Amino acid sequence: MSNNPYVPQLAVIEKITEETWDTKTFRAVFVDEEFRNNFTYKPGQFQEVSVFGTGEATFCLTSTATRPGYIEFSVKRFGCVTKALHGLSEGATVGVRAPLGNCFPYESFKGKDLWFIGGV
Repeated sequence: MSNNPYVPQLAVIEKITEETWDTKTFRAVFVDEEFRNNFTYKPGQFQEVSVFGTGEATFCLTSTATRPGYIEFSVKRFGCVTKALHGLSEGATVGVRAPLGNCFPYESFKGKDLWFIGGV
């Protein structure tokens, strides 16, 4: 087991949920049990997912870090890697490099009001 986030770990797609006609959420489980049991991340960190024979792309971790044992990421079909991901079935194996990046400085927001505004 490597704790180096730049070394890809194999993960099996356990569940695929079709959110919309062009967006799917993938639930993946790391093959290496020790890595899976020790994997942690913080809000704001991301991952690189490899589809073998196609390439690698960056995706946000959309699962919550408080539910260990799996990771989830949502993918809009757009480019060659995302199209390849959308073509995978449950049980397929991908490579995952994670956690990458810095986390949100959520400690600095304690006691403050936050407003989230979205639009299309």
